[in-house]
Amino acid sequence: MCVEPATFAMAAGGAAALGQTAMGASGSISQGYANSQAGMMRAMVAQQNAKMAMTEASAKISRIDDSVGRAIGQERAAFGSSNIDINSGSPLLMQAFSAAQGNMDKQLAAAEGLNRAAGQNFAAADAARSADQSLRAGYLGAGTALLSGVSRIAGLASFGAKSLPAGSGSVSFDAGDPLAYWQWGR
Repeated sequence: MCVEPATFAMAAGGAAALGQTAMGASGSISQGYANSQAGMMRAMVAQQNAKMAMTEASAKISRIDDSVGRAIGQERAAFGSSNIDINSGSPLLMQAFSAAQGNMDKQLAAAEGLNRAAGQNFAAADAARSADQSLRAGYLGAGTALLSGVSRIAGLASFGAKSLPAGSGSVSFDAGDPLAYWQWGR
């Protein structure tokens, strides 16, 4: 059986377009998946950073507690060594002031930790959203590649069908018909 060069070229062009379409779609999905995985990794790191911020705030609060306890203990020892009653008057007010100052420092440390954790949680949510969008973009890119490839292949088929001599007994394609039906043996 003899194959005409034009028919062979058209078939080769169609095969090349098909391969290019498949590679484009596959590449788009792979890229979307890779970007999605990177986004999910960023989200996990940000969540860990948020936990770390709370842990650091908790440790800072414990250090403040220890520091305030030592300061109040030193005040009590200083007043006690001078035979001053530590449970009334100015010594008691000084201890209350030290405790209040320590409480304020603890609240500031807690607020700082919560603020840092909230920032990291926001970054985690943003990275997760970005990962989801990357995956969607990969699938949309694949769909675009497939539609573009089908359009190229249909264009090649249309060109090839139009170039066949009329009445040759071969399959012909009526490009003017929006339903694009095949007509046999015209």
